[in-house]
Amino acid sequence: MEADEDRYYKLLTSTRTKDDVIGILEEHKNDADFPKMVTYFCMTQADVIGKLYTNYTREALSQDSQVDLYHRMIQYLPEGHPYYLALDSFYEGDFDKCLDYIRESLNKDRKSFKDTPMPLEDFIYAYVNTFKNAFPEFWDAVTQELQMINTEPGIREFCKIVPVIYESDDYYEIIQSLLNVQEITGHRSCTDELLGYEYYCDKKYENAIAYFERLDLEKEAPFFFTVFDIYFFMAWSYGSIKDYKNEIMYYQKSYEIAPEIQYTLNNLGYAYYKAKMYNRALEIFQKCLDEKADVKYAANNYVRTLLAMKRFKDAKAFVKGTSYKIYKSLLDRVNKASSTNKRISKDPELLSDDNETEDSDTELATEDADVTLGVSKQQFSAEHVLEDEIFSRIQAGKPTFGRMLKIYKRHGEFGRQYPLQGVGRLDLLAEDNLGELYVIELKKDSGYDDVYKQICSYLDWFDKNWKEKVPVHGIICLNNPSEKLIKEVHDDPRIQLYEYALSFAER
Repeated sequence: MEADEDRYYKLLTSTRTKDDVIGILEEHKNDADFPKMVTYFCMTQADVIGKLYTNYTREALSQDSQVDLYHRMIQYLPEGHPYYLALDSFYEGDFDKCLDYIRESLNKDRKSFKDTPMPLEDFIYAYVNTFKNAFPEFWDAVTQELQMINTEPGIREFCKIVPVIYESDDYYEIIQSLLNVQEITGHRSCTDELLGYEYYCDKKYENAIAYFERLDLEKEAPFFFTVFDIYFFMAWSYGSIKDYKNEIMYYQKSYEIAPEIQYTLNNLGYAYYKAKMYNRALEIFQKCLDEKADVKYAANNYVRTLLAMKRFKDAKAFVKGTSYKIYKSLLDRVNKASSTNKRISKDPELLSDDNETEDSDTELATEDADVTLGVSKQQFSAEHVLEDEIFSRIQAGKPTFGRMLKIYKRHGEFGRQYPLQGVGRLDLLAEDNLGELYVIELKKDSGYDDVYKQICSYLDWFDKNWKEKVPVHGIICLNNPSEKLIKEVHDDPRIQLYEYALSFAER
Protein backbone atom coordinates (compact mmCIF):
# COMPACT_ATOMS: atom_id res chain seq x y z
CA MET A 1 0.00 0.00 0.00
CA GLU A 2 2.90 2.35 0.76
CA ALA A 3 4.23 1.99 -2.80
CA ASP A 4 0.76 2.76 -4.14
CA GLU A 5 0.54 5.89 -1.98
CA ASP A 6 3.94 7.04 -3.21
CA ARG A 7 2.67 6.74 -6.78
CA TYR A 8 -0.57 8.56 -5.98
CA TYR A 9 1.41 11.30 -4.24
CA LYS A 10 3.64 11.79 -7.28
CA LEU A 11 0.60 11.95 -9.55
CA LEU A 12 -1.14 14.49 -7.31
CA THR A 13 1.90 16.72 -6.85
CA SER A 14 2.62 16.69 -10.58
CA THR A 15 -0.51 18.78 -11.15
CA ARG A 16 -0.47 22.56 -11.44
CA THR A 17 -4.16 23.39 -11.61
CA LYS A 18 -7.34 21.97 -10.17
CA ASP A 19 -8.40 20.95 -13.67
CA ASP A 20 -5.17 18.93 -13.89
CA VAL A 21 -6.25 16.96 -10.82
CA ILE A 22 -9.61 16.13 -12.35
CA GLY A 23 -7.82 15.26 -15.60
CA ILE A 24 -5.74 12.63 -13.77
CA LEU A 25 -8.86 11.12 -12.23
CA GLU A 26 -10.48 10.97 -15.67
CA GLU A 27 -7.39 9.39 -17.17
CA HIS A 28 -7.15 6.63 -14.56
CA LYS A 29 -10.82 6.00 -13.75
CA ASN A 30 -10.78 2.59 -15.44
CA ASP A 31 -7.63 1.39 -13.63
CA ALA A 32 -8.02 -1.56 -11.29
CA ASP A 33 -6.70 0.43 -8.33
CA PHE A 34 -8.75 3.55 -9.10
CA PRO A 35 -10.93 3.26 -5.94
CA LYS A 36 -7.77 3.42 -3.83
CA MET A 37 -6.41 6.31 -5.89
CA VAL A 38 -9.49 8.50 -5.63
CA THR A 39 -9.80 7.72 -1.91
CA TYR A 40 -6.19 8.84 -1.42
CA PHE A 41 -6.85 12.02 -3.42
CA CYS A 42 -9.94 12.84 -1.34
CA MET A 43 -8.16 12.09 1.94
CA THR A 44 -5.23 14.32 0.97
CA GLN A 45 -7.51 17.14 -0.14
CA ALA A 46 -9.47 16.97 3.12
CA ASP A 47 -6.18 17.30 5.02
CA VAL A 48 -5.18 20.30 2.88
CA ILE A 49 -8.46 22.05 3.63
CA GLY A 50 -8.23 21.24 7.33
CA LYS A 51 -4.78 22.83 7.57
CA LEU A 52 -5.95 25.99 5.84
CA TYR A 53 -8.23 26.81 8.77
CA THR A 54 -8.05 27.01 12.53
CA ASN A 55 -11.76 27.84 12.62
CA TYR A 56 -14.29 27.38 9.84
CA THR A 57 -16.79 30.02 8.77
CA ARG A 58 -19.64 29.32 6.37
CA GLU A 59 -18.67 32.29 4.22
CA ALA A 60 -15.06 31.14 3.85
CA LEU A 61 -16.01 27.56 3.01
CA SER A 62 -18.57 28.65 0.43
CA GLN A 63 -15.92 30.66 -1.43
CA ASP A 64 -12.96 28.28 -1.06
CA SER A 65 -11.69 26.88 -4.36
CA GLN A 66 -10.09 23.97 -2.48
CA VAL A 67 -13.53 22.99 -1.19
CA ASP A 68 -14.85 23.18 -4.74
CA LEU A 69 -12.08 20.84 -5.89
CA TYR A 70 -12.96 18.38 -3.11
CA HIS A 71 -16.60 18.44 -4.24
CA ARG A 72 -15.49 17.63 -7.80
CA MET A 73 -13.21 14.84 -6.56
CA ILE A 74 -15.82 12.92 -4.62
CA GLN A 75 -17.95 12.55 -7.74
CA TYR A 76 -15.43 9.84 -8.67
CA LEU A 77 -15.74 7.97 -5.37
CA PRO A 78 -17.35 4.53 -5.53
CA GLU A 79 -20.17 3.75 -3.13
CA GLY A 80 -19.41 2.87 0.46
CA HIS A 81 -17.50 5.95 1.61
CA PRO A 82 -19.88 7.78 3.98
CA TYR A 83 -17.02 9.63 5.72
CA TYR A 84 -16.06 11.60 2.61
CA LEU A 85 -19.71 12.28 1.82
CA ALA A 86 -20.21 13.57 5.38
CA LEU A 87 -17.35 15.99 4.88
CA ASP A 88 -18.75 17.18 1.56
CA SER A 89 -22.20 17.68 3.12
CA PHE A 90 -20.59 19.71 5.90
CA TYR A 91 -18.75 21.90 3.40
CA GLU A 92 -22.02 22.40 1.53
CA GLY A 93 -23.87 23.34 4.73
CA ASP A 94 -26.24 20.35 4.67
CA PHE A 95 -25.90 19.46 8.34
CA ASP A 96 -28.70 16.87 8.51
CA LYS A 97 -27.15 14.86 5.69
CA CYS A 98 -23.72 15.30 7.29
CA LEU A 99 -24.97 13.75 10.54
CA ASP A 100 -26.54 10.82 8.69
CA TYR A 101 -23.27 10.09 6.91
CA ILE A 102 -21.21 10.53 10.08
CA ARG A 103 -23.33 8.00 11.95
CA GLU A 104 -22.94 5.60 9.03
CA SER A 105 -19.18 6.17 8.99
CA LEU A 106 -18.80 5.64 12.73
CA ASN A 107 -20.90 2.49 12.47
CA LYS A 108 -18.32 1.19 9.98
CA ASP A 109 -15.60 2.16 12.45
CA ARG A 110 -17.34 0.11 15.13
CA LYS A 111 -16.88 -2.97 12.95
CA SER A 112 -13.35 -2.05 11.88
CA PHE A 113 -12.13 -1.58 15.45
CA LYS A 114 -13.92 -4.55 16.98
CA ASP A 115 -10.70 -6.33 17.91
CA THR A 116 -8.17 -3.48 17.88
CA PRO A 117 -9.03 -0.11 19.48
CA MET A 118 -9.25 3.02 17.35
CA PRO A 119 -5.96 4.94 17.82
CA LEU A 120 -6.13 8.51 19.08
CA GLU A 121 -4.17 9.69 16.04
CA ASP A 122 -6.75 8.19 13.66
CA PHE A 123 -9.56 9.96 15.46
CA ILE A 124 -7.72 13.30 15.48
CA TYR A 125 -6.76 13.06 11.83
CA ALA A 126 -10.14 11.90 10.53
CA TYR A 127 -12.51 13.92 12.67
CA VAL A 128 -10.94 16.75 14.67
CA ASN A 129 -8.61 18.22 12.04
CA THR A 130 -11.21 17.98 9.28
CA PHE A 131 -14.44 18.97 11.08
CA LYS A 132 -13.08 21.29 13.83
CA ASN A 133 -15.85 23.66 14.98
CA ALA A 134 -18.38 22.02 12.64
CA PHE A 135 -21.79 22.77 14.21
CA PRO A 136 -23.26 22.19 17.71
CA GLU A 137 -25.02 18.91 16.97
CA PHE A 138 -21.97 17.38 15.30
CA TRP A 139 -19.79 16.69 18.32
CA ASP A 140 -22.78 15.60 20.39
CA ALA A 141 -23.50 12.97 17.72
CA VAL A 142 -19.86 11.86 17.52
CA THR A 143 -19.59 11.61 21.31
CA GLN A 144 -22.72 9.47 21.44
CA GLU A 145 -21.55 7.13 18.67
CA LEU A 146 -18.11 6.73 20.25
CA GLN A 147 -19.71 5.07 23.27
CA MET A 148 -20.26 2.00 21.08
CA ILE A 149 -16.78 1.92 19.50
CA ASN A 150 -13.65 0.25 20.84
CA THR A 151 -11.27 3.19 21.26
CA GLU A 152 -7.96 3.95 22.90
CA PRO A 153 -8.13 5.69 26.30
CA GLY A 154 -8.58 9.43 25.96
CA ILE A 155 -10.53 9.59 22.69
CA ARG A 156 -13.93 10.07 24.34
CA GLU A 157 -12.44 12.66 26.68
CA PHE A 158 -10.84 14.47 23.75
CA CYS A 159 -14.12 14.45 21.86
CA LYS A 160 -15.78 16.25 24.76
CA ILE A 161 -13.23 19.08 24.78
CA VAL A 162 -13.26 19.79 21.03
CA PRO A 163 -15.90 22.56 21.46
CA VAL A 164 -13.68 24.10 24.17
CA ILE A 165 -10.66 24.08 21.86
CA TYR A 166 -12.47 25.83 19.04
CA GLU A 167 -14.98 28.02 20.87
CA SER A 168 -13.43 29.12 24.17
CA ASP A 169 -11.91 32.58 24.35
CA ASP A 170 -9.75 31.58 27.33
CA TYR A 171 -6.37 30.02 26.53
CA TYR A 172 -5.99 28.84 30.11
CA GLU A 173 -9.21 26.83 29.84
CA ILE A 174 -8.12 25.31 26.53
CA ILE A 175 -4.67 24.39 27.82
CA GLN A 176 -6.02 22.85 31.02
CA SER A 177 -8.53 20.80 29.00
CA LEU A 178 -5.78 19.46 26.76
CA LEU A 179 -3.52 18.70 29.71
CA ASN A 180 -6.37 16.79 31.37
CA VAL A 181 -6.64 14.59 28.28
CA GLN A 182 -2.87 14.16 28.14
CA GLU A 183 -2.88 12.85 31.69
CA ILE A 184 -4.88 9.93 30.25
CA THR A 185 -3.07 9.49 26.94
CA GLY A 186 0.46 10.48 27.88
CA HIS A 187 2.49 12.56 25.44
CA ARG A 188 1.18 12.07 21.92
CA SER A 189 2.26 14.12 18.93
CA CYS A 190 -1.31 15.22 18.15
CA THR A 191 -1.89 16.70 21.62
CA ASP A 192 1.67 18.02 21.87
CA GLU A 193 1.09 19.94 18.63
CA LEU A 194 -2.11 21.55 19.91
CA LEU A 195 -0.58 22.39 23.29
CA GLY A 196 2.40 23.97 21.59
CA TYR A 197 0.09 26.12 19.51
CA GLU A 198 -2.11 27.18 22.44
CA TYR A 199 0.92 28.11 24.55
CA TYR A 200 2.26 30.01 21.53
CA CYS A 201 -0.97 31.98 21.23
CA ASP A 202 -0.91 32.61 24.99
CA LYS A 203 2.66 33.96 24.64
CA LYS A 204 4.08 31.33 26.97
CA TYR A 205 6.86 30.76 24.51
CA GLU A 206 9.09 28.44 26.55
CA ASN A 207 6.18 26.04 26.98
CA ALA A 208 5.34 26.31 23.29
CA ILE A 209 8.91 25.47 22.31
CA ALA A 210 9.02 22.47 24.65
CA TYR A 211 5.89 20.94 23.11
CA PHE A 212 6.94 21.69 19.54
CA GLU A 213 10.34 20.09 20.25
CA ARG A 214 8.55 16.82 20.94
CA LEU A 215 7.35 16.63 17.33
CA ASP A 216 9.47 14.52 14.99
CA LEU A 217 8.69 16.52 11.87
CA GLU A 218 11.12 14.58 9.71
CA LYS A 219 9.24 11.33 10.30
CA GLU A 220 5.65 12.38 10.95
CA ALA A 221 3.58 15.13 9.37
CA PRO A 222 1.79 17.51 11.77
CA PHE A 223 -1.93 16.98 12.35
CA PHE A 224 -3.25 20.54 12.45
CA PHE A 225 -0.59 22.65 10.78
CA THR A 226 2.05 22.38 8.10
CA VAL A 227 5.73 21.86 8.85
CA PHE A 228 6.24 25.46 7.72
CA ASP A 229 3.73 26.64 10.34
CA ILE A 230 5.47 24.77 13.16
CA TYR A 231 8.90 26.10 12.19
CA PHE A 232 7.49 29.64 11.96
CA PHE A 233 5.87 29.32 15.40
CA MET A 234 9.17 28.10 16.83
CA ALA A 235 11.14 30.90 15.20
CA TRP A 236 8.81 33.55 16.59
CA SER A 237 8.89 31.89 20.02
CA TYR A 238 12.69 31.77 20.14
CA GLY A 239 12.88 35.39 19.03
CA SER A 240 10.46 36.39 21.77
CA ILE A 241 12.78 34.95 24.43
CA LYS A 242 15.86 36.45 22.70
CA ASP A 243 17.34 33.14 21.59
CA TYR A 244 18.43 34.56 18.24
CA LYS A 245 20.52 31.59 17.18
CA ASN A 246 17.51 29.27 17.18
CA GLU A 247 15.25 32.02 15.84
CA ILE A 248 17.52 32.31 12.79
CA MET A 249 17.67 28.54 12.34
CA TYR A 250 13.89 28.10 12.33
CA TYR A 251 13.17 31.08 10.08
CA GLN A 252 15.73 29.61 7.69
CA LYS A 253 13.96 26.24 7.83
CA SER A 254 10.62 27.96 7.20
CA TYR A 255 11.98 29.88 4.25
CA GLU A 256 13.54 26.79 2.69
CA ILE A 257 10.20 24.98 2.82
CA ALA A 258 8.03 27.80 1.47
CA PRO A 259 9.99 30.84 0.22
CA GLU A 260 6.85 32.30 -1.29
CA ILE A 261 5.05 32.82 2.03
CA GLN A 262 4.91 36.42 3.16
CA TYR A 263 7.02 37.84 6.01
CA THR A 264 9.39 34.88 6.50
CA LEU A 265 12.37 36.40 4.68
CA ASN A 266 11.96 39.78 6.35
CA ASN A 267 11.70 38.14 9.77
CA LEU A 268 14.85 36.15 9.06
CA GLY A 269 16.67 39.36 8.23
CA TYR A 270 15.43 41.01 11.39
CA ALA A 271 16.61 38.04 13.47
CA TYR A 272 20.12 38.62 12.10
CA TYR A 273 19.70 42.31 12.89
CA LYS A 274 18.81 41.57 16.51
CA ALA A 275 21.89 39.34 16.72
CA LYS A 276 23.97 42.31 15.48
CA MET A 277 24.94 40.38 12.36
CA TYR A 278 24.26 43.47 10.28
CA ASN A 279 25.99 42.46 7.05
CA ARG A 280 23.90 39.31 6.77
CA ALA A 281 20.76 41.23 7.73
CA LEU A 282 21.43 43.83 5.04
CA GLU A 283 21.87 41.11 2.40
CA ILE A 284 18.50 39.62 3.28
CA PHE A 285 16.66 42.95 3.31
CA GLN A 286 18.22 43.72 -0.08
CA LYS A 287 16.97 40.35 -1.32
CA CYS A 288 13.47 41.28 -0.11
CA LEU A 289 13.61 44.54 -2.04
CA ASP A 290 15.00 42.88 -5.18
CA GLU A 291 12.26 40.24 -5.11
CA LYS A 292 9.51 42.69 -4.08
CA ALA A 293 8.91 40.57 -0.96
CA ASP A 294 7.79 42.09 2.35
CA VAL A 295 8.92 45.48 1.03
CA LYS A 296 6.86 47.54 3.49
CA TYR A 297 8.92 46.18 6.36
CA ALA A 298 12.14 45.32 4.56
CA ALA A 299 12.69 48.89 3.33
CA ASN A 300 12.46 50.27 6.85
CA ASN A 301 14.61 47.49 8.24
CA TYR A 302 17.18 48.19 5.52
CA VAL A 303 17.44 51.79 6.75
CA ARG A 304 17.50 50.68 10.37
CA THR A 305 20.39 48.31 9.66
CA LEU A 306 22.42 50.96 7.81
CA LEU A 307 21.99 53.24 10.82
CA ALA A 308 23.12 50.48 13.19
CA MET A 309 26.22 50.01 11.02
CA LYS A 310 26.79 53.79 11.10
CA ARG A 311 26.62 53.89 7.32
CA PHE A 312 24.85 57.24 7.49
CA LYS A 313 25.79 58.36 3.98
CA ASP A 314 24.31 55.17 2.50
CA ALA A 315 21.18 55.55 4.62
CA LYS A 316 20.65 59.11 3.35
CA ALA A 317 21.15 58.00 -0.25
CA PHE A 318 18.69 55.12 0.13
CA VAL A 319 16.00 57.29 1.72
CA LYS A 320 16.41 59.91 -0.98
CA GLY A 321 16.19 57.42 -3.84
CA THR A 322 13.59 54.94 -2.62
CA SER A 323 9.93 54.95 -3.56
CA TYR A 324 8.99 53.03 -0.41
CA LYS A 325 7.50 54.83 2.56
CA ILE A 326 9.98 55.19 5.41
CA TYR A 327 8.71 55.73 8.94
CA LYS A 328 9.02 59.27 10.27
CA SER A 329 11.01 58.11 13.30
CA LEU A 330 13.64 56.62 10.99
CA LEU A 331 13.62 59.64 8.69
CA ASP A 332 14.30 61.87 11.69
CA ARG A 333 17.28 59.73 12.67
CA VAL A 334 18.64 59.75 9.12
CA ASN A 335 18.26 63.53 8.81
CA LYS A 336 20.06 64.13 12.11
CA ALA A 337 22.94 61.78 11.26
CA SER A 338 26.23 62.85 9.75
CA SER A 339 27.01 62.25 6.07
CA THR A 340 29.76 59.73 6.68
CA ASN A 341 30.10 55.96 6.51
CA LYS A 342 31.89 53.95 9.14
CA ARG A 343 34.23 51.28 7.87
CA ILE A 344 32.37 47.98 7.45
CA SER A 345 33.31 45.39 10.06
CA LYS A 346 32.73 41.65 10.07
CA ASP A 347 29.68 40.15 11.70
CA PRO A 348 30.32 38.58 15.11
CA GLU A 349 30.78 34.82 15.23
CA LEU A 350 28.68 34.38 18.34
CA LEU A 351 25.09 35.49 18.30
CA SER A 352 24.21 37.94 21.05
CA ASP A 353 20.98 37.44 22.97
CA ASP A 354 21.28 40.31 25.39
CA ASN A 355 21.20 43.34 23.13
CA GLU A 356 18.28 45.71 23.05
CA THR A 357 16.97 46.97 19.72
CA GLU A 358 14.46 49.51 18.58
CA ASP A 359 10.92 48.56 17.64
CA SER A 360 10.94 45.93 14.96
CA ASP A 361 9.38 45.92 11.56
CA THR A 362 8.62 42.23 11.76
CA GLU A 363 5.15 40.98 11.22
CA LEU A 364 3.55 37.68 12.09
CA ALA A 365 2.43 35.80 9.03
CA THR A 366 -1.23 36.46 8.28
CA GLU A 367 -2.14 32.91 9.32
CA ASP A 368 -0.73 33.57 12.78
CA ALA A 369 -1.87 37.13 13.28
CA ASP A 370 -5.48 36.83 12.17
CA VAL A 371 -6.44 33.24 12.92
CA THR A 372 -6.48 31.65 16.37
CA LEU A 373 -8.33 28.89 18.18
CA GLY A 374 -9.42 31.42 20.80
CA VAL A 375 -8.67 34.98 21.86
CA SER A 376 -7.50 35.36 25.42
CA LYS A 377 -9.30 37.90 27.56
CA GLN A 378 -6.54 37.62 30.19
CA GLN A 379 -9.04 36.70 32.92
CA PHE A 380 -6.73 34.60 35.05
CA SER A 381 -7.46 32.96 38.36
CA ALA A 382 -5.55 34.21 41.39
CA GLU A 383 -3.31 31.15 41.21
CA HIS A 384 -2.45 32.00 37.63
CA VAL A 385 -1.58 35.58 38.56
CA LEU A 386 0.62 34.29 41.38
CA GLU A 387 2.22 31.80 39.00
CA ASP A 388 2.99 34.61 36.54
CA GLU A 389 4.61 36.66 39.30
CA ILE A 390 6.80 33.85 40.64
CA PHE A 391 7.71 32.72 37.12
CA SER A 392 8.71 36.27 36.14
CA ARG A 393 10.90 36.66 39.22
CA ILE A 394 12.74 33.41 38.54
CA GLN A 395 13.18 34.20 34.84
CA ALA A 396 14.53 37.65 35.72
CA GLY A 397 17.23 36.09 37.90
CA LYS A 398 15.83 37.48 41.16
CA PRO A 399 16.15 35.54 44.43
CA THR A 400 12.94 33.59 44.98
CA PHE A 401 12.02 31.70 48.14
CA GLY A 402 15.41 32.67 49.55
CA ARG A 403 17.49 31.14 46.77
CA MET A 404 18.54 31.57 43.17
CA LEU A 405 16.47 29.30 40.95
CA LYS A 406 15.89 28.70 37.27
CA ILE A 407 12.93 27.05 35.60
CA TYR A 408 13.70 23.43 34.69
CA LYS A 409 14.34 23.13 30.95
CA ARG A 410 15.42 20.23 28.77
CA HIS A 411 14.73 19.31 25.14
CA GLY A 412 10.96 18.88 24.87
CA GLU A 413 10.41 19.80 28.53
CA PHE A 414 9.75 23.05 30.39
CA GLY A 415 8.98 23.38 34.06
CA ARG A 416 5.84 25.50 33.91
CA GLN A 417 2.60 23.53 34.31
CA TYR A 418 4.84 20.47 34.25
CA PRO A 419 2.86 17.22 33.80
CA LEU A 420 3.47 14.17 36.00
CA GLN A 421 1.88 11.16 34.34
CA GLY A 422 -0.90 9.71 36.49
CA VAL A 423 -0.53 12.28 39.27
CA GLY A 424 -1.22 15.79 38.02
CA ARG A 425 0.58 18.98 36.99
CA LEU A 426 3.09 21.05 38.87
CA ASP A 427 2.65 24.80 38.85
CA LEU A 428 6.43 25.22 38.56
CA LEU A 429 9.41 22.90 38.51
CA ALA A 430 12.68 24.73 39.19
CA GLU A 431 16.29 23.82 39.87
CA ASP A 432 19.27 25.46 41.51
CA ASN A 433 22.89 25.64 40.39
CA LEU A 434 23.60 22.27 42.03
CA GLY A 435 20.90 20.57 39.99
CA GLU A 436 18.58 20.06 42.95
CA LEU A 437 14.89 20.25 42.03
CA TYR A 438 12.12 22.34 43.58
CA VAL A 439 8.47 21.38 43.21
CA ILE A 440 6.55 24.64 43.64
CA GLU A 441 2.81 24.56 44.35
CA LEU A 442 0.91 27.87 44.41
CA LYS A 443 -2.53 28.49 45.92
CA LYS A 444 -4.64 31.58 46.44
CA ASP A 445 -5.30 30.57 50.06
CA SER A 446 -5.73 27.48 52.23
CA GLY A 447 -9.39 26.98 51.33
CA TYR A 448 -8.61 24.36 48.67
CA ASP A 449 -8.00 20.63 48.51
CA ASP A 450 -5.29 19.32 50.79
CA VAL A 451 -2.25 21.05 49.31
CA TYR A 452 0.08 19.15 51.65
CA LYS A 453 -1.23 15.81 50.43
CA GLN A 454 -0.97 17.08 46.86
CA ILE A 455 2.67 18.13 47.06
CA CYS A 456 3.57 14.90 48.88
CA SER A 457 2.14 12.93 45.95
CA TYR A 458 4.35 14.97 43.62
CA LEU A 459 7.46 14.33 45.71
CA ASP A 460 6.65 10.62 45.89
CA TRP A 461 6.31 10.57 42.10
CA PHE A 462 9.79 12.06 41.71
CA ASP A 463 11.21 9.57 44.18
CA LYS A 464 9.83 6.64 42.15
CA ASN A 465 9.98 7.90 38.57
CA TRP A 466 12.52 10.67 38.04
CA LYS A 467 15.28 9.84 35.58
CA GLU A 468 18.06 11.18 37.81
CA LYS A 469 18.70 10.65 41.51
CA VAL A 470 18.85 14.24 42.74
CA PRO A 471 17.42 15.90 45.85
CA VAL A 472 13.85 17.10 45.31
CA HIS A 473 12.35 19.75 47.59
CA GLY A 474 8.77 20.94 47.93
CA ILE A 475 7.68 24.56 48.25
CA ILE A 476 4.13 25.65 49.04
CA CYS A 477 3.22 29.30 48.58
CA LEU A 478 -0.20 30.60 49.58
CA ASN A 479 -2.00 33.26 51.56
CA ASN A 480 -3.25 32.71 55.10
CA PRO A 481 -2.13 29.09 55.70
CA SER A 482 -4.10 27.04 58.20
CA GLU A 483 -2.57 25.89 61.49
CA LYS A 484 -2.98 22.30 60.29
CA LEU A 485 -0.91 23.00 57.17
CA ILE A 486 1.78 24.85 59.13
CA LYS A 487 2.19 21.87 61.48
CA GLU A 488 2.26 19.34 58.63
CA VAL A 489 4.97 21.24 56.78
CA HIS A 490 7.07 21.84 59.87
CA ASP A 491 7.03 18.09 60.56
CA ASP A 492 8.17 17.26 57.00
CA PRO A 493 11.80 18.23 56.23
CA ARG A 494 11.20 17.88 52.46
CA ILE A 495 8.81 20.85 52.28
CA GLN A 496 8.93 24.57 53.00
CA LEU A 497 5.92 26.85 53.40
CA TYR A 498 5.86 30.48 52.23
CA GLU A 499 3.05 32.95 52.76
CA TYR A 500 2.54 35.72 50.24
CA ALA A 501 0.82 39.02 50.97
CA LEU A 502 -0.30 41.96 48.87
CA SER A 503 0.65 45.38 50.16
CA PHE A 504 -0.59 48.80 49.10
CA ALA A 505 1.05 52.14 49.85
CA GLU A 506 -0.59 55.54 49.53
CA ARG A 507 1.42 57.99 47.46
